[in-house]
Amino acid sequence: MTESNRPPLTFAFFPEVASFEVTSDDIGDGATLTNAQVANFMGYSGENLSPQLSWSGFPPATKGFARLPSTIPTRPRAVVSGTGSR
Repeated sequence: MTESNRPPLTFAFFPEVASFEVTSDDIGDGATLTNAQVANFMGYSGENLSPQLSWSGFPPATKGFARLPSTIPTRPRAVVSGTGSR
């Protein structure tokens, strides 16, 4: 299927959403987490520490945030999701 006759992607139908910035003193952009943030169970010997995270620029109606850690040991990363009011 060529680009010109491909159906629109699902995300094309979603409304625009607010964005915000997440920064960390412990995690570099695109970098692998250090041993401090690796779990200390199931054969891993990390320090099991949560990284420092800061949020800014989020919508005033935001009620909370959730940090969802990766479960792939070879590609540890942090994914952050903001939860607004509905």
